Amino acid sequence: CVELVEETIASMDTKLSIECIDLRSIAPWDRETIATSVKKTGRLLVVQEDNITASIGQMIVADLCGEQTLLSSLKSPPAIVSKGDVHVGFNPVYEYAVLPDKPRILAAIEHLLATTLKTSLELVDKAVHVNTGAQNSEQSHLMEPLKMQESKKVITVPILGEGIRVARVVSILKQEGDSIKADDALCEVETDKAVFPIESDVDGVLKEWKITEDEEVKVGQELLVVNSTSTSSPDSKLEVMNDSQVSATLKDPVGLSTEAIHQLQGIIPATIDMTCRWEAVRDARLRSKELGEGTVSTLTMAAWEVLKAMQKHERFASYVRSGELVHDTESVDLGVAVALPGDVLETAVVKEANTLQWAQFRESVNQALKRARKGEVASKNKVALAISSMGTYNVRSAIPVVVPPAVATLFIGSPYTLPDPSSSDSSTMEVVSLVLTFDHRWVNGVGAAAFLTDVRKGIERFDLI
Repeated sequence: CVELVEETIASMDTKLSIECIDLRSIAPWDRETIATSVKKTGRLLVVQEDNITASIGQMIVADLCGEQTLLSSLKSPPAIVSKGDVHVGFNPVYEYAVLPDKPRILAAIEHLLATTLKTSLELVDKAVHVNTGAQNSEQSHLMEPLKMQESKKVITVPILGEGIRVARVVSILKQEGDSIKADDALCEVETDKAVFPIESDVDGVLKEWKITEDEEVKVGQELLVVNSTSTSSPDSKLEVMNDSQVSATLKDPVGLSTEAIHQLQGIIPATIDMTCRWEAVRDARLRSKELGEGTVSTLTMAAWEVLKAMQKHERFASYVRSGELVHDTESVDLGVAVALPGDVLETAVVKEANTLQWAQFRESVNQALKRARKGEVASKNKVALAISSMGTYNVRSAIPVVVPPAVATLFIGSPYTLPDPSSSDSSTMEVVSLVLTFDHRWVNGVGAAAFLTDVRKGIERFDLI
């Protein structure tokens, strides 16, 4: 579990200092190190693959809480993330479902930060303190009624087995608006080996499907949203919210802006990818040096072919406005993602790109990139498609995020070599991955494949004009 905890901590967008202790033995166990950490942090979280009942984790919690000085130093109740008291199923789906995972560990950490020991003790007191000796009901201290709390639960494609990353949805068993229970089969997915049912892990109402039948899905991809229900005390809710506001001040969000995150609501993302030969672009870049007009970047060349494909495929030259797809035949803006210091992402906008000739387009791309790197923000309300690349970091492939008003984002990976299947002397070819994420509300898979094919052909046949 140590690697899982370290990955969870690394993925947290926070400046918190978290101590991760790896017990190398359990008899004896390093009580002194854990006790010192608890006194320092005031919190304790045990992550284990053992059963929750009669486990090492419970022994550690009981032992430490039995010491008055340690108990008084706790700021929140200790927590344990473990396997439930169930058998581990032979099927990988059931195996990974019962073992600790990053979402559960992250939720436990956030719960430790959002609650206090005082709050928990007060809730327990309200639940059990009933004055049985008093005849007057007004003198009885009864637990306050619990209220139903509704939350959204996103169910994703689970791990389907070693080496299996893609499956196809063969049937949808529940419809939007249906009531579902934990362990209800929601849909069935087919891999090369078998058909797997994907089950719900919560009770609630199915709110929205994010996929359709016959759609190809990847491990970790969102399938549906469930409005799940749970109970909580009014006092508990108030206390947790107050403490959450305190812990939230420790976070320093980066990456997508709040506006962009808000715009992502309602998108139905889908992704396809292709391998594209890169020699033509590479050779054209070398020839641009010889012409003495300045070296043309391979990104600019690829962007030119993307623009030509956009003009051929109307939906990829359109943008979203007020929930509708708008196509402006006279003006098509193209976006290029730019990484700024501090892990900030900005979009360089090439205005009216469809009206430009090659020389003008090349200069417009360079100027747009310079302005974005200087922090000059351009209007993105007509950007139909954005191009992303992390070639500087030698990233071969990634799944980009599409942010409205754009209908798609194209990721161009770092070049690498593969054996040339058309060669008789075992030579290699230089290729890149083209990964296209598009909004399935406006674009179908076939249309996206046709667009990406034209981009690939254009890049493979590129020549300086």
